[in-house]
Amino acid sequence: MKSCLIIVSVLLPITFGLQCYTGNSVIRGKDVGTNAKTCDEGESCLFATIDGISPLVKLKHAGCSKTRCRFIGRNNCKDVKIGTIQASGCCCDTGDFCEVPQEKKGLLDKIKDKAGIAKDIFNGIFGGKE
Repeated sequence: MKSCLIIVSVLLPITFGLQCYTGNSVIRGKDVGTNAKTCDEGESCLFATIDGISPLVKLKHAGCSKTRCRFIGRNNCKDVKIGTIQASGCCCDTGDFCEVPQEKKGLLDKIKDKAGIAKDIFNGIFGGKE
C-alpha cells in the first residue's frame, strides 16, 4: 500500500501539469486571469502587460508560455520601456497559480502594490468607497 501511494504522489504532478490563470484584457482597469489552464510540459505561468498606448488602453495577458518565459527568466520579471510604451512580463513555475516573489517585481509594480495596500487601509479607516 505504501509503495502505491509513493508512485501515485510522484506521477500526479507529471500527469496534470502546472495550472495557470489565463485571459486577455484591453481596457484599463479590467481584470485578467479569471480562467485556468493546464500548461504543456516546459511551460511557465506568464503575466504580461503593455501600457502607455492611450489613457483607456492597457493590454494584459495571462497564460502559459515557453518562449517568452525563456526571455524573461524563470521565476522572474522584466520591464522594457520604448518611448511612452511600457512592457512588463513575469514568469513563474513554482506551483499552480504561482506569482513571482515581490523582490523580483519591477519598481513600478512594487509602488502599485504599496499604493493598493495604503488605499485599502485608508478605506478601512474612513469608510471610503472603492
